[in-house]
Parts: sequence; structure tokens; C-alpha cells
Amino acid sequence: MNLTLKITATLAAVGVFASPTFAQEIPARAGMVAAEKSGAVTVSAKPAVDSVDIAKKLANPIANMISVPLQYQFSRGVGLNQGGSEQTLLFQPVMPFNLGGGDTFIVRPIVAGVRETSVQTAPGQSFSGYGIASVTLESFYAPNTNSSWIWGIGPYAQSPSGNSGKFGSQQTGAGVTAVVLNREGPWTYGLLGYQSWNVGGNPTFGTQNNLYG
Repeated sequence: MNLTLKITATLAAVGVFASPTFAQEIPARAGMVAAEKSGAVTVSAKPAVDSVDIAKKLANPIANMISVPLQYQFSRGVGLNQGGSEQTLLFQPVMPFNLGGGDTFIVRPIVAGVRETSVQTAPGQSFSGYGIASVTLESFYAPNTNSSWIWGIGPYAQSPSGNSGKFGSQQTGAGVTAVVLNREGPWTYGLLGYQSWNVGGNPTFGTQNNLYG
């Protein structure tokens, strides 16, 4: 029995982009700062940052917020003799597009880089190396539900691994992916799944890795 120990760590960074409107506001803000220093304008207290709301959006794969999560996974006990190890880094940016009326369309590409060390592939044979395991594209149409429950559905695609098949399937996949979440109170919970069909590539070489977080 192949027993694998996996350790996962996730980092999320929120991307902030400047616009021409922001650039035009810089002189006006500079004048406001000068007026505040002179005492002509009373400085009002800034609203507190809602850390719970930000955390819930970062945990939501279809949140209307640009984010760039990085997920690191470490596995040991890999290979026929369970003597190898595997490290995986997932790059999972979330890019929403506003459709109006609260509806959004979310594009979520996932790129998985893998490094394997001393993984036994056959009796007396082991492999060490690194490469790209898979490039996956998830997309969701997420309508405005006006409730704590949200859902999304859209097309799914996965490219061949682009290597010898040691890190993933060499087949091209296409299908559909869906997610349903509830954001009640401080919690965000739900399900994300997909159905993929092979549409090309080598059907006998390599094994498909389902890498999600």
C-alpha cells in the first residue's frame, strides 16, 4: 500500500492595478493633504478594513477580486518502494470580468510545477527531475444570487504535460467545471469539481494528475 504524507501551504497575493482615473486624482489628493495639514479641513477617521470579508474572498475561487494564490505541496513515500519525495508548486491566478448587474465571468488558469527525487518507477530504476505537470484552464459564469450562496459553471480544459509523461498526462482534456459555495458568517465552504474527457494525445503514456487546492 502506497502511503503518502502531504504538506500544503498556501500564499495569496492580491493584485492592484492603477487606472487613468487614479492618475488624475493624484494632484487633487495632494491639495487635500496640504489643506489637512493647515487645519482648513478636518480629517475624518478612515473606515476599518474588513479582514473577514477579504479572507472570505481569498478563499472563494470565483470571488470578484483579482488574486494570485501560490500553493506549495510536499509529499513523501512516493514511488514503488515509497522511498521518493515530490514537491509541487501551483500557480493559480483568479481573473474576474464584470458582466454588469453583479454577474461575473471568472478565468482561473492553473500551472503546476513538480520536482521529484528518488522516485522508483520500476524494480532497480529510480527517477529524479523536474518539469511542468499540467496547465489547466477553469472558467466560471457566476450570476448574482443576492444571497450567501453563490455558484458558477463554465468550460474546462487541460493541456498535455509537455514532457515525457513522468509528471502528468500527455492527453488533452476538455469538459465542464462547476462550483457552489456558501459564505455564511466567518466561514466559506462548498464544492468545486469538474468532468473532463480526453480529446487527443497519447492515451497510454503517463498518468493524469488532478492538482487542486
